[in-house]
Amino acid sequence: NALAVAKRTGARVYITAHDVMMVQYGKRMERPAGSHPDYPVTWLQNLRQAGFRYNPLRNYLIRRYLRHVTLIFAVSHALKDFLEMNGLSNIETVYNGLDMSVETQQAADEGFLNRLGLIGKKVLFLGGRISHAKGVYASIDAIVGIKNKISDVVLFFAGVSDDEKKKIEAYAEKLGVKDLIKVAGWLSKEEMINAYAASNLVLVPSLYLDPFPN
Repeated sequence: NALAVAKRTGARVYITAHDVMMVQYGKRMERPAGSHPDYPVTWLQNLRQAGFRYNPLRNYLIRRYLRHVTLIFAVSHALKDFLEMNGLSNIETVYNGLDMSVETQQAADEGFLNRLGLIGKKVLFLGGRISHAKGVYASIDAIVGIKNKISDVVLFFAGVSDDEKKKIEAYAEKLGVKDLIKVAGWLSKEEMINAYAASNLVLVPSLYLDPFPN
């Protein structure tokens, strides 16, 4: 309703969509092979995902209030396509802003590499709020085959909670690749610059429609 109130002042009203929740409860996990964009959300899918929180008028009311919006910004073309396929319109893609003045490092700090056990390794890096949906376990599955071709490879995860760390280590141990997994908690901005500099390859293996990565 704040959108309607803002519109009555005569202002232009803009809203940014960072996820699919204008049309769906939570993340969009189902993705049919070979199709782009993702297929439309059905009421049954929303019911299954929302459970007792399901409101059959939810999406109708969201669309009604979005009529007060001058323009919707989506942070990726994939998200824009998905929202349009599910009945929304008047959308433009505007990517998340990045500070281009930040200098990139050609090499990571040796102390950083030593602390995380990355010296002399081929580093595959996944950073973010690490979870199953972000593809962390799919990455561990992949390293099982990769290690046979690249002997000095390691998977480096940053942004891992203590609870998730235990799950990751247990899963890696089950597959016999625990020694190839390096795990860090939330990194500072300076540490993230080092993490990217240390990486041979950066992974974005999300299992859901993930429009947010920069």
